[in-house]
Amino acid sequence: AGTLGAVCSFAQNNDSIRTRDIDAVVVSANRKIQKITEVPATINVISQKDIEEFSGFNLSELAARQKGVDFVRSGVLGAGFNIRGFNTAFNSKNLQITDDRISTLIATGLPLGSMETIIKEDVEKVEILLGPNGTLYGPNAHNGLVNSISKDIFRSQGTTVAVGGGNQNVLTARLRHAQAINDKLAFKLAFEHSQGTEFKYADSVYINNKAYEELDLDRDFKVVKFNGQLGYKLAPNKMLTAYYGHSNSNMLGVTNAGRNQIKDWSIQQFQLKYNSPRLFVNAYYNWSKTDKTYSMNQRTQNYWS
Repeated sequence: AGTLGAVCSFAQNNDSIRTRDIDAVVVSANRKIQKITEVPATINVISQKDIEEFSGFNLSELAARQKGVDFVRSGVLGAGFNIRGFNTAFNSKNLQITDDRISTLIATGLPLGSMETIIKEDVEKVEILLGPNGTLYGPNAHNGLVNSISKDIFRSQGTTVAVGGGNQNVLTARLRHAQAINDKLAFKLAFEHSQGTEFKYADSVYINNKAYEELDLDRDFKVVKFNGQLGYKLAPNKMLTAYYGHSNSNMLGVTNAGRNQIKDWSIQQFQLKYNSPRLFVNAYYNWSKTDKTYSMNQRTQNYWS
């Protein structure tokens, strides 16, 4: 089951040009710009139009609807993806990349998923590579690649405010503002606060063949995100960008050995990138704080033992 809801958004921007699907270009197949009709691999594209028409805040719901994608739901926020078989809710076989950053949890090797630091209104499109070409990105991509590409801050200026709500007590509020100071310098700021209650499900913990309920189970979830980006054009086709993003998550996380109670799991990202026709330089640093998160199984077993 998914979450149902309604969303109200207000936007003022100049990003009104849409290309037909057949003329869409992708970068995930060979790490270069190609028309989707010419790439030697199967790629699903979640377009900007698809994202704008989707009323929820969790884009994994859209990825679940793509052909060739095997989807496992582990909660309102939790989603496990696989493309080439052997799927579980704790699947590290797919690689997630966001704006040339490998978006992987340091503690588990899993894709960031809902812990990502960008918000829905940041995303221009998502490319899902289904074929074996994912090995171009390393061993963690052999079962597929999910590549999220954010909006260009020079071409998507304006302010977007979105508020929404739905079942499972879901409430969400998001803000994005992008502005060019002049023809060389532009910036972007974004914020999200989303909360709700997980589905009512208790995972039994067994001790000496006796089942116990998870100790002090907290089904409420809350995700807070904010980020900022600064872009400087050294020349018409040469761009220097700096990005900082932060997310803080409280929710339930499913593993192959029970559930984790995720408490104030924070992700921070800093990136400096240079783009030109003949040179690409990318440096980024991810760090996380997980000291309040604990295993529900281990906590329950320790208590009753």
